[in-house]
Amino acid sequence: MAETKEALMAEEGQGKPAEKAEFARSQNGETVNFELEPKTIGLTKEQLEKYRNHPFWKPLRLALYAIFWLSWVAMFVAAIVLVVLSPKCAARSKPEWWQTKVSYQVLTATFYDTDKDGVGDFKGISDKIDLLRKIGVTTIHPSPVISIHKVES
Repeated sequence: MAETKEALMAEEGQGKPAEKAEFARSQNGETVNFELEPKTIGLTKEQLEKYRNHPFWKPLRLALYAIFWLSWVAMFVAAIVLVVLSPKCAARSKPEWWQTKVSYQVLTATFYDTDKDGVGDFKGISDKIDLLRKIGVTTIHPSPVISIHKVES
């Protein structure tokens, strides 16, 4: 009876009952025992060997193997075709002058005062223009000097 039970367990993939692994650990005078039972998952080696050359599984494995590699090559070729046939990047247009130059906004009233009245003027900007050119400024944008109040009607 025991042999029949072991044969049935082997057929179901459980095999012989595995030996239990026991571990003990002591900490602060307390002993903790661990019991681990290995669990068999899937088919055993013997069961796999039984189906290795089976007339159904052998051609199926070969067909799936061929499908896998044909799919892989097809995806690789598709990726290359996609790269080759994709539209090219648009040619870069020449930037406008204001996109390539360094511009400096001058607050005229506070920049440089030449007539000593406490308010900067255009002559102050023209006196210091060489200093601005030395630091790389190519265009100057002066702020308005006359304040205009817009009256809404």
